[in-house]
Amino acid sequence: QAAIFSSLHKICNSSLWRRPQSFTLSASTISNIPHKTQMTKRIHVAVGVIYKDKQFFLTKRLENAHQGGKWEFPGGKVEEDETVHQALHRELKEEIAIDTLAMQPLIEISHDYSDKQVLLEVFLVDQFLGEPSAQEGQQQGWFSKADLLQLDFPKANITILDQIQQSDL
Repeated sequence: QAAIFSSLHKICNSSLWRRPQSFTLSASTISNIPHKTQMTKRIHVAVGVIYKDKQFFLTKRLENAHQGGKWEFPGGKVEEDETVHQALHRELKEEIAIDTLAMQPLIEISHDYSDKQVLLEVFLVDQFLGEPSAQEGQQQGWFSKADLLQLDFPKANITILDQIQQSDL
């Protein structure tokens, strides 16, 4: 509420604004602003669809994590000082101990969970060094295209699954 009031105060004091005779914004007016118009945390995530020999490598989110217990394509947050490619290379090195040699854009997804928004930039990674291995104590596995349909994924990943099912992979 304070941030909204501060923004309104700046607008009202700018030279571009013609100030009305009186202006009052009560706390009850601010509290009646619908939830969706308030700031929601947005997380930019780089995701790798690791593919080799007609199989996809997945890890299972730890139970105490957001969307815990669900399978996912590896990846992680893009930091302010890096590109999405740098972030994906770093995250795959940290999470599954591979070095990416090349990555191809697959799909971009914006998804709104009740507590946060995510922007997923998803890449096909089929050229890499090393054998993927979960480094954070989570379950892992290689799955066929058909197997993917039997697993529980976070809702934001459903579009990735659809893209894979429609592809020639």
